[in-house]
Amino acid sequence: MRRASRAVALAFAASFSGGGALAQHCEPPAAPDPSLFRVTARADAAHYESGGERGYYEGFALGAAFRYAVLHARASLPYYRLLEPAGPANGFGDLESKLEIAVLDEPSWSLGGAFAASFPTGSAEKRLGMGHVMLGPSLWLARHAETVFASAELGFMGALDDGEEQAEPMPPGHHHHGASPNAHHEPGGPIPNPMNPNELWVGANVSYEPARVVRLNAGGTLAVPTSDDGETRATLRAGVEFPRGSLVTGVGVELDVLGITRRELALASAGFSF
Repeated sequence: MRRASRAVALAFAASFSGGGALAQHCEPPAAPDPSLFRVTARADAAHYESGGERGYYEGFALGAAFRYAVLHARASLPYYRLLEPAGPANGFGDLESKLEIAVLDEPSWSLGGAFAASFPTGSAEKRLGMGHVMLGPSLWLARHAETVFASAELGFMGALDDGEEQAEPMPPGHHHHGASPNAHHEPGGPIPNPMNPNELWVGANVSYEPARVVRLNAGGTLAVPTSDDGETRATLRAGVEFPRGSLVTGVGVELDVLGITRRELALASAGFSF
């Protein structure tokens, strides 16, 4: 609890630099922000269990988003401090990016496509990154109302590799995220953002704004592997944001309910639009 509180305090201390949660690539669109640019900061603190091992990590991510007409692009880069039984590890996670395009953009409905990509800026050996580029298209649908915003998205994410290289043998008890113990991938797989090498995923988000200064958020993601070296994974999310003009701060939780790697995560975020 003391570590989680420290990570939450860190994000609020950095609230001058950004606001709003940093969505991962396997999350549907959030409530639209009419601003042209947004910078964001997010702090995480999580306990996890992976392949029978338990550990803890803290993370801090900076991101930026750009919106113009029917285009919305965003990217974020995290830095983690991972404490696992094999020892501590510090370093960057994978750089994540996503481009969303609205084909239908009406006052009450919007529909479009997206393309996500992550790049191996995180060390696979330290279990901070995938170790390869991940790419994937998706389709999304959103409903706009005065106080409610809801969105859903269906997509695919796949590893950009030729499948010929095999990683070194995994240390005992270390399995690839969402993979069987006999799968040939990077040792252990990433802890902070677990996912299958190739998977179909579906997600949904709902936001309710009972007042101008409060926004309640909830959502979830379900991913199913498209190859034999993976397992179904699912994550639930909930949080609250506090818009104050160009500044948005928020807190939230995430819980993995399916998958080899399961996290109990607390987060705090801040963002500034201009």
